Amino acid sequence: MNNSNKSYERNCDNNHTPRLTPDCSNNQVSRKPDFQPVIIPITGISIVIRAQDCKTCAMTTIDIALYQPDIPQNTGTILRMATCLDLHVHIIEPCGFTLNDRTLRRAGMDYLERASFTKHISWSRFKDWQTETGRRLLLATTKADRSFYDETYQAGDILLFGRESAGVPDEVHDYVTDRITIPMREGERSLNLAISTAMIATEALRQVRAL
Repeated sequence: MNNSNKSYERNCDNNHTPRLTPDCSNNQVSRKPDFQPVIIPITGISIVIRAQDCKTCAMTTIDIALYQPDIPQNTGTILRMATCLDLHVHIIEPCGFTLNDRTLRRAGMDYLERASFTKHISWSRFKDWQTETGRRLLLATTKADRSFYDETYQAGDILLFGRESAGVPDEVHDYVTDRITIPMREGERSLNLAISTAMIATEALRQVRAL
């Protein structure tokens, strides 16, 4: 692994031969021929593992961001959904599991081999990247009053979802562009993370006509 400051992303050409090309998001990837998700313990960088050309540099669709997720099955399901809907996922560390977790791989199945995602080593690193891109950051939370149906989504929006056990801290609430919620029957606490992600992502895609 190259430990220099030069950043790369991995792409595939038509015959699936891995190649390294410059990336514009300050990330680095492994050069693993079977394209399986792996953790690379290098301090101070993020990791991009993908089997398609970079989409996060162009504000043409909707991205999903997961803040320190706890449950690997949810993340695996979201990565599978994102693969099918051609979405990019940002995973903000620390997580409650590794990306090689068996239950994550069981939920994501073989879709993980084609998933497009970035692992950010911290909230601050993710925030630095998001600030540089200028993209809107919309937080899904039960503490919001605005229904996700009432939001006017834009190409390039990033949909942020909090940790299953604790959501996100006040710092994140204060930072985001807007906060949205899924209306529920009074007295109910919350929906499953993967279900919430699918509901809001498909509404956002419908509005920007990317679905």
